[in-house]
Amino acid sequence: MLCRGGHEVVQFDGPLLELLTESRARFDRRLAALGPDVLAEEFDAARFLARLRADDPTRGIGDALIRRPSHSGSLVVEYSRPASVNVGAIVNYVGKRPDTDFSQFPSPRVTLPAYAKVDLSVELPIFSPARHGFTLNARVENALNKRYEDALHFAAPGRTVLIGARASTIF
Repeated sequence: MLCRGGHEVVQFDGPLLELLTESRARFDRRLAALGPDVLAEEFDAARFLARLRADDPTRGIGDALIRRPSHSGSLVVEYSRPASVNVGAIVNYVGKRPDTDFSQFPSPRVTLPAYAKVDLSVELPIFSPARHGFTLNARVENALNKRYEDALHFAAPGRTVLIGARASTIF
């Protein structure tokens, strides 16, 4: 809950935020269910968090956001020659990150393992005169067929091969 300029912005469920006036916030049952300190004139965050921890010691307060690694990075390597073949490789690394196992109740915190994924691409111009062009391209995503999950119990696609062509003209 955020308080600014006489309004409270609250996220109850899902990604939507609700803007509540002071009078609406005072009578909202969902806020009242969180306890009297939420609706107090001066909100004491430390007291509120202590009460939440006492009510449910398994509640993750102050934990990292789910599915957000503390370490991640990408390495991009490309080779290109004018009017010739272009090749590229991308290595994406995603470190271990917390998630929640919603298949159980209560839903425990779990840690998803780190992974690295390699994507490859090639682009080959067939012809490219001054005003027209035709290029073949191919991309291999997850080239090493790495098994991983961005979200628990939702397997990412395996190796995927995409082939295409691009025609262009200038009028």
